[in-house]
Amino acid sequence: MRQQARWITVLLLLAAPSRVAWGGDLGNLGLAAAAVGLFAAVASQDRPETFIVYGKGVSTEPAFATESFATPGSAMLAIFKYQEVLAARLKNHGLAFKVAGEKPTFCSPNGSNCWVDRDEDGKFDFNKTTSRGANITYTTEKLKVDLPADGYRYELLYQGAAGRILRLLYREYVNDMARPSFTQELSYDLAEPGLSTLLAFRDLRFEILQADNQGIRYKVSAEGDAWPESSGMP
Repeated sequence: MRQQARWITVLLLLAAPSRVAWGGDLGNLGLAAAAVGLFAAVASQDRPETFIVYGKGVSTEPAFATESFATPGSAMLAIFKYQEVLAARLKNHGLAFKVAGEKPTFCSPNGSNCWVDRDEDGKFDFNKTTSRGANITYTTEKLKVDLPADGYRYELLYQGAAGRILRLLYREYVNDMARPSFTQELSYDLAEPGLSTLLAFRDLRFEILQADNQGIRYKVSAEGDAWPESSGMP
C-alpha cells in the first residue's frame, strides 16, 4: 500500500464553510490555515488510494495590496506550498478527495471510505470500501491544501491591540505541518487614532488602517515583485 504522509491541513475542511471571517472573498485562507495539526491523528496511516493532484505552487493569502480584515487569533497572512485537489462535499459525511477510477471515485482523507458515482448523476451509489450500496449527494470543488512532506507554511497572526500597542505572532511550519518549527512574538507602536500605521516584518510591508480588540483592517505588500516564488522564505 502507498503512504501519503502529512495531509495535515485537510481535516478541518470536513466542517469548514466555503467562506470564513475574512471580511471579503478571502475564505479560502481559513480553509487551509485553521486546520493545521488537526489531521495529525491520521497523517501516518496507510492509504490504499492516492489522491489526484491537479497542480502545485506557492500561494499567498490574502493577495497583496488588497484591503483585508482579521479577527484576534486568526491569520493576517499565510504563505504556503500547496497542491490542488478535487474535493467532494458529501452530505453528512464531510469531504472526500478524488482518486483514479473509471467512474467518479472519492476517498475520505484517511482512506477509510471510498465512494463511487457509478451512473454519474451527482450521487454516490456505491461504497467501494464496504462493497455496499450508498445514496449520498455531493458537490465538487477544487481546493488548495498544504503540500505534504517537503512543504512549508508561514503565518502571521493577529493577537489584538492594547492601547497603542499592536501584537502579532509569526509561525513557521517546515516539512511538519502539525507543529511550528519556529515562532516569534512581535509588537509595534500604533499611530495616533485616525492615522494609518506603516510597519515592516522581514520583506513584508503592512499598512494598518484600524486595529482594536475586535479586529484589524490592513493592506500587505512585499519587497520585490518575484517574492515569494523566487525566495520561498520571508
